[in-house]
Amino acid sequence: MPRKGVRASKVRRTDEGTWQKWCKGPTHPPGGAWVDFSEYLFAKTGRLKGRPRAQCKDCENFHHFGYRNRMVKAERVRFAVEELVRRLGVAETNRRLGRSQQWLWQFRNGRMDHVQKRTAVAIFTTLWAVRQAGEVRHRDSIFHGAAMRGHEERVPRHKNDFYKTYLDSEGEGKRQQRERRLRERAPR
Repeated sequence: MPRKGVRASKVRRTDEGTWQKWCKGPTHPPGGAWVDFSEYLFAKTGRLKGRPRAQCKDCENFHHFGYRNRMVKAERVRFAVEELVRRLGVAETNRRLGRSQQWLWQFRNGRMDHVQKRTAVAIFTTLWAVRQAGEVRHRDSIFHGAAMRGHEERVPRHKNDFYKTYLDSEGEGKRQQRERRLRERAPR
């Protein structure tokens, strides 16, 4: 039974004997819906102690994990980040995405399973702008910081002029490098 203070018009008892409260939160149709008390959180302290909160659990969680903070699987975004790094370099990718070096390092090394939707949107927007501009930087210009020092940047003409010349999903590039080194060391 609801405690005093909950409006009678907002609370009702069903034929099965369970209590329901009217919720107008974002997960319900416009105008609201009746929701069982078991789907509500209750105030634990203060003057509202023992009373149900204004919205049900689903609606409260929507505010925390809803549209603005929805998560996207990192695998769906990883190719775009790798392309940005290959085209611009790590530091410039960090700057354009507005993320820290640690974030990019963790993301590229598989430490993140999900990214926020707004981050994924920023990644794809940046990649689209870079592709539209046809922007690709020479790896020596990236390493030497030519743009930051005001020097003329080199133009990449060969695939070895790019920042990263191989895909490293699942360590494929590193495996090829290891095999090449072993072949070079092997006696003939």
